[in-house]
Amino acid sequence: MNPVQPGKASIRKATKADCALIFSWIKKLAKEEHRENKVMSSMEMFEKDGFGECPSFHSIILEYNNRPVGFGLYYFGYGSWIGKTIVVDDVYIEPEFRSSGLGALAFAYIAQEALKNECMRLEGFVYHEEMPMTAAFYLKYGAHVEKGLWRCQLNGHGEIKKVTGLLEKKANS
Repeated sequence: MNPVQPGKASIRKATKADCALIFSWIKKLAKEEHRENKVMSSMEMFEKDGFGECPSFHSIILEYNNRPVGFGLYYFGYGSWIGKTIVVDDVYIEPEFRSSGLGALAFAYIAQEALKNECMRLEGFVYHEEMPMTAAFYLKYGAHVEKGLWRCQLNGHGEIKKVTGLLEKKANS
């Protein structure tokens, strides 16, 4: 696609009414990355966690000619060495609108949110399957790739409960 024409692209904060559309994009993204089996969230979880009483994440809608064509999802965290952080979890743009500059606009919006909230770090994760295009995007803006850092995860209640079992063993000893 050609670069975004001024005045045709816009970004707005997502609302609860956008949840079905965003969740459909999440499923498309997972399919594109051959990770459909990794989606554990549900539409109900997404609505509650993003638009409930205490949101766990923030989301934006990318529009072109007033038509929603993608989303960005980010959340805030904290690092003991760095302080406040903002994490870009996902940016998805419909295929026909990729390489148009909308991804850069989403990134700029999230960067603006980082500054507004006095974050000391903006970070995003790149899966090996997305390399080198996504990594090149971050590197273009001066991002540092921290080599040798592994992201260790326990996924799902079953895996997390294995760790809580240690507390039960300690209480019974």
